[in-house]
Order: sequence, then C-alpha cells, then structure tokens
Amino acid sequence: MSRPPRLALALAGLAALFAGTWALVTAFSPTSPLAEGGPSPRPVVLTTASDGRTTEVGVGGRVLVVLAGRGRMRWSEVGELPAGRFLAARGATRSPDGSTSARFVAVAPGRATLRATGGPICRSALPCPEYLVLWQAVVVVRTAAPSAVAPSREERQELRVSGSEG
Repeated sequence: MSRPPRLALALAGLAALFAGTWALVTAFSPTSPLAEGGPSPRPVVLTTASDGRTTEVGVGGRVLVVLAGRGRMRWSEVGELPAGRFLAARGATRSPDGSTSARFVAVAPGRATLRATGGPICRSALPCPEYLVLWQAVVVVRTAAPSAVAPSREERQELRVSGSEG
C-alpha cells in the first residue's frame, strides 16, 4: 500500500483549515440563523494580524475573532476586559490544530480589550521552547454604527481629494 505524499497531506490540511475558517465567517454572516435581531452589517473580523489594533463597532454590531494556530501555536480562549460590560460572548471554539475563534455582540457603548495567549505546540520527544505570545485588540463600541456617526479619516481624505467635502 502506498503512502500519500506529505505535500498532498499538507495541502489537504490547509484546505480543511481555510474551509473551517470560511464556515465560521459565513455562519456569522447577517443572513445566518446565528445573527441576532435580523440583518445587520457584517461582523468585524479580527485575526492574528489584528494584534495591537483598535476597531470600532456600533451597539448591536458583531465581532468575530479567529486566531489560527496552524499546528504550531495553541491559542487560549479569547477573553474580554472588562468582562461582559461592553461585549457579550456568543460562543467560542477551539480546534485540535491550536486555532481558536470567538463571537461577540456589542451591547453597550464603551471600550473593551480582547485578549488571548498563545504558546508552542510541542511534540513529546523534542525539546520545546518556553514562551507565550499575548494577542490583544481594542474594540470601541459606539452608540451607532461608525459609518452612521462620521466618515473615517480615510473617507474624509478621499472627500477632500475629490473636492466633494463641503
């Protein structure tokens, strides 16, 4: 019996990871049964690349955090500080490859910090580096969706350049 090539197995694993992430994003779409209170803007999606960033969402807006482990890093559950005051947790999942995801809904105006830690996934017979990575992002919850409050700095700059701002 022949063994499948390692590259084919790796590609199949990556395809499964991306399919799982896509399923999370689409399951959290405005037309999904998971969406609460009818259609609303698409969720703000935060990933490992969002580390250290600040984002805005209106009350009722949704936040989806997807931290990919890819078999090298095991992420903790995503926590909120202060807990439950501005964002309400709506579920979380952790995958065997170390990935984690969490869903939140903005419930009150304010500023929340989302945090998770990641550490290496170590094989039992190999030496393992000892380190932790802190991931965090700030979510500012506004009374209305940010687009209804005021245009962003980039939008204002585009308006100035096009001469449309009055």
